[in-house]
Amino acid sequence: MSELKIPNLNNRSRQYLFKNKLTIKRKSKIKLLSESLLMFISSFILIFLNYLIPQKKILFYSFIDNIYQIYINFLNFFKYFYQILLVYLSFLH
Repeated sequence: MSELKIPNLNNRSRQYLFKNKLTIKRKSKIKLLSESLLMFISSFILIFLNYLIPQKKILFYSFIDNIYQIYINFLNFFKYFYQILLVYLSFLH
């Protein structure tokens, strides 16, 4: 048993741990500016679309109400399933 040698996988040096995984590429200024402009335009589009939605409060509250109704239906499902299971088990005995 003493001849069995298990290699230690934690022996790797920390400096070579991520050696080939990182790419160090710098973006050009034109590419950075174009990306920032694209993000800026997309943010304005989102803000404008948000402005166009009428009655946002009602929409939000109806969403919360729908989530609550889904939860109630889920509980009812398990309640009815339990009742069916009890009836089924009573027929087996």
